[in-house]
Amino acid sequence: MSVIRFGTDGWRGRIAADFTFENVRIVVQAVSDFLKESHPVEKNLVVGYDRRFLSEEFSKITCEVLAGNGFRVSLFSKPVPTPLVSFAVVHTKSIGGIVLTASHNPPEFHGFKFKESYGASASPETTRRIESFLGRSEVRSAPFEEAYSAGKIRPLNCDKEYLAALRRRVSFSLFRKARLKVLFDSLYGSASDYVPKLFSFGSPRLETLHTQRDILFGGLSPEPIPRNLVDLVRKMKTGSFDVGFALDGDGDRLAVVAPGGKFIPPSKVLSLLLLHFTDGKGLRGKVVKTVSSSLLIDRIAAAAGLEVIETPVGFKHISERMTRDPQFLLGGEESGGMGFRGGLPERDGLLSALYFLEMMASRKKSIVDLLRWVDRKFGPSETDRLDLHYPTEKWGPLCGRLRGEANGFFGDGSSVRLKEFDGLKLVGKESWILFRMSGTEPLLRIYAEAPSVKEVRRLLEKGRALAFREGPS
Repeated sequence: MSVIRFGTDGWRGRIAADFTFENVRIVVQAVSDFLKESHPVEKNLVVGYDRRFLSEEFSKITCEVLAGNGFRVSLFSKPVPTPLVSFAVVHTKSIGGIVLTASHNPPEFHGFKFKESYGASASPETTRRIESFLGRSEVRSAPFEEAYSAGKIRPLNCDKEYLAALRRRVSFSLFRKARLKVLFDSLYGSASDYVPKLFSFGSPRLETLHTQRDILFGGLSPEPIPRNLVDLVRKMKTGSFDVGFALDGDGDRLAVVAPGGKFIPPSKVLSLLLLHFTDGKGLRGKVVKTVSSSLLIDRIAAAAGLEVIETPVGFKHISERMTRDPQFLLGGEESGGMGFRGGLPERDGLLSALYFLEMMASRKKSIVDLLRWVDRKFGPSETDRLDLHYPTEKWGPLCGRLRGEANGFFGDGSSVRLKEFDGLKLVGKESWILFRMSGTEPLLRIYAEAPSVKEVRRLLEKGRALAFREGPS
């Protein structure tokens, strides 16, 4: 058994190297042993899967082990977005859910997400407990066809209920009046079939991209970041669309592109939605953001008198706040995952898109005009990140160099604060830079924010040079 570790949202590995049939069986057995500590057998779990290579086969293996351990299983019979699995867990009153997905990772990866009974990503405590059971007991399995015939594995479809729940969250009458023209890029992901279903009536004028299944994702990763959105950006430059959206591979994260092809950083998307919730809807509450998110969120929250809570990277930390804090209003992460009061403690790219369209329809302004207005009112803010292949053994020395050279890093004479609760973050007067290792891949991620694109690029390049410089100084 190769090393199996749960990262920021589940376990991921390379297909056939780490993510194998054998290892999936071991992980599902560990989940079964964990659940049997607090739940009797015969309880129900939901299983879903994405469009990746061997996804259906991995889901069947998952069902076989769950059934072999005495659990009942509700299995989606087609690829579905992760938020639908979370919804189904709550809708069917199941004790948990499993999604076979590697989300935004490259095509050669696959992954495994566990969902709690209340529809959220597994908490750090839960994943630690699951890991503690890995390999401790022999895998028990029931042949799929026998378990299916015996009713231990049953088909599941709750599309109508899920889509109806999404539609109830926003005002479709606003969409009808606004007549917004929308371009939606599914990046070949598992939410592809749900975009036209969601906007099938009383909806914006809709065109879609990359809706077919492609296990190679067009030669890219299904991550909604600029380098993977070439077709969407090109069409936004030449078409007459009001907004462009993109979803990641399992449909829980959203990216937004403005007319003219300008990519809007996720933190600005969350900032606009925060304005919509406070100014447009008159709501108040706590705002939760990850350590890699923009200071613009803090400025808008301060203007509304709202508290901002900063968490480590990973939506599970926001989910925890959504679950236990009744004053939660909305929260988001730098990568485009967002959650909202009144919904499941889960990110959902389709729901985020609906709220963004509602914001546009109610403001009656173009995205470009809205962004200019935000810059004038709250100050300019630009963000970006670098992803660098980076040996983990170099992380410690890099932290030493960063601590030693923190003062004066920004070159404006301002004092620098260090934050070390998730990676290492240097915070100046108007700018910051964050260094952290990915929880799922051998990558060093460098994030930066500054008042201008030029300054952000300068900070990122300075960070890159420091990362690859040998020695303590």
